[in-house]
Amino acid sequence: MPVDYYRYDFKSNFKRGSNENYKLNFIYILLLFFNCQNVEDSSGNSLLLLLNRINRASVSGTAAKGAMRNSLVTVYPVSNSGYCDTSKVLGTSYTDSSGNYSVEFSKTGGLVCVKVGPHPDLVSLLRIILILL
Repeated sequence: MPVDYYRYDFKSNFKRGSNENYKLNFIYILLLFFNCQNVEDSSGNSLLLLLNRINRASVSGTAAKGAMRNSLVTVYPVSNSGYCDTSKVLGTSYTDSSGNYSVEFSKTGGLVCVKVGPHPDLVSLLRIILILL
């Protein structure tokens, strides 16, 4: 008999119990909305931004053929044949007044080729000592 009473009690109070559940769920949702904050904290970066940072690489150095100022530095992947694949640019940067550069690009998992050339606006300054006779 107690089992029948329990089933009867469950069936008779089912609607009333679900209304109470809706009220509790509504209160929980309100509490969640009130706890939402717009925090300006750099530690709360999104997962995609974190994955992007993990997949980044950097190459740096000094262009050493004289002092190359404001020269264009381009990073290319190395093709299967061992040559620079100039059809795919991974990253670009410019040298400073001492010829130093740093280029950030997405990791490829393979070798890269670094090419240093003149600035596209032709403001590169390549200091070469010429001895005129």
